[in-house]
Amino acid sequence: HTRQDKFRMGAAGLAGARGWRRAPPRATGLRIGEGWRSAVDPRPSCPASRRRWGGRSSWGTLRTVWRPAQSASAAGGSVSVDHGEWKRVEGLTERSMFAALTALLYLVGFSFRLEGYMGYILPLPIILMGVRHGARSCWSTLALISVLQTVLFGPVRAASFVCVHGFYSAVLATFWSKSLAGRGDAAAGRGWLAIILVTAVSRVVGLVGSIFLLSWLIGDNILALIFSGIENLFEQFFSVVGLPYLQFPLPTGLLATTFFGLAVLSSTAYVAIIYYMHASVVYKTSGKRVPMPAFFESRLNRRRPLGV
Repeated sequence: HTRQDKFRMGAAGLAGARGWRRAPPRATGLRIGEGWRSAVDPRPSCPASRRRWGGRSSWGTLRTVWRPAQSASAAGGSVSVDHGEWKRVEGLTERSMFAALTALLYLVGFSFRLEGYMGYILPLPIILMGVRHGARSCWSTLALISVLQTVLFGPVRAASFVCVHGFYSAVLATFWSKSLAGRGDAAAGRGWLAIILVTAVSRVVGLVGSIFLLSWLIGDNILALIFSGIENLFEQFFSVVGLPYLQFPLPTGLLATTFFGLAVLSSTAYVAIIYYMHASVVYKTSGKRVPMPAFFESRLNRRRPLGV
């Protein structure tokens, strides 16, 4: 062989060793939504030839990148993402994010003695998941929150959260998601009072469940202590008003009826505040109208003047 032939053979071997010839294509993109298609990146892998970007090199490695469909329509094959699969992944991501946010708010609440204030914010992640992804998502979010709080704070605090905050929040989110799925944007003044009452009853059920849970943990009958307090209130009330005394001890049925009546009344007021506060948040963030009174909807639709 001549010196020139030896030089060509050595250059070819060096190019093959460095991967400049016949290098397999490498996929460097991810499918990120509908309407994205694959295009070919002619940029060679050789560092000395990167200045030739834009032209196809005879020895360059072909790499796959991802560009919008309108700019790569002439590239050939397309890769599409199913809309249902994309919504499922989006729901999983938001569920994880909202569960972590709820655990953080709950930690701040019982660490800094702010449970009374955080109680108005804790239902929001579950409600948003129900409005955005349906009733099933809000219940699965509640289950994920309970698992996360069991790991972080223990089963007692997790069960307390589910009974006091989680159960009625999931019930309210279920009603809202059903109303939005049935009519798109729910009309004002249709069923809002029934939703508030049913949600208040579900909150009472959760509170009674938390009372039984605490009674089992500490080994004492907390419900009997509550009934005893109600009986003392009756005695003081009759003595102040001057009415004839009732026969004490009072019947258990009367005490239980009084307890559940007061619990439903206080829960109705509490749920009404939660209802209107989070209905305004849902309307301002997503534009969706849940069932609400006409006067409250007019307040939401009212635009503030400039400069106010």
